[in-house]
Amino acid sequence: MDGPVSTTDDKPSGTPQKFSDDGTYTFFWRAHTMTALILICCVLGYVSFIEDVPQDSSYNHQRGVIAVVIIFLVIGIIHMPDGPFIRPHPVLWRLVLCISILYVLMLIYILFQTADSARQLLSLFDPALGVPIPEESYAEDCTIYTPNNPNGSFHNVEIKLDVFVLCHAFGWWAKAIILRDVWLLSVISVLFELMEYTLELQLPNFAECWWDHVSLLYIMHAIL
Repeated sequence: MDGPVSTTDDKPSGTPQKFSDDGTYTFFWRAHTMTALILICCVLGYVSFIEDVPQDSSYNHQRGVIAVVIIFLVIGIIHMPDGPFIRPHPVLWRLVLCISILYVLMLIYILFQTADSARQLLSLFDPALGVPIPEESYAEDCTIYTPNNPNGSFHNVEIKLDVFVLCHAFGWWAKAIILRDVWLLSVISVLFELMEYTLELQLPNFAECWWDHVSLLYIMHAIL
């Protein structure tokens, strides 16, 4: 077995195996709990006793939220339990888990806010997020072949191939690398399309042409 992982062979099948360091990558396989604690205390001590307090309340809110997120991530990657993935390092997947927890908590908090309050909350991170964005519908004209269109015979198809198509393709690729199960990927994709159908009334940009829902889904399925 390569790398710093060693297992015990005397355990019955199905028993979780214990992973230990063989000494090759000792620094990278230690928790460094005290090091993280000392660094956090030094940073918080500097902010509390040395740094001048800014008088901008919006800036203070932004820094406070970022500090809470960073400290939660640092504590999480040290103390969260390991998942099923160990490559390239379990700390990466602990970080992913912590980010997922923060994302879910943020969604739960936003659920209890109005749309304007949620936008103002997001404006703490980027002032451009404090205003509503124009909604765009992708289902206004679903004609595939338009020979009389001056912009091209397949202009309706071309204008719908925007950055979200690349995001869908990247998401499919990432899920395929992680799950490695074509049937599970198919179920997730079908459920995602059903979710888009369900939310079309709330979010007009979820409205898509029939060929966008069906053809692109199975084209990405076949390619990836």
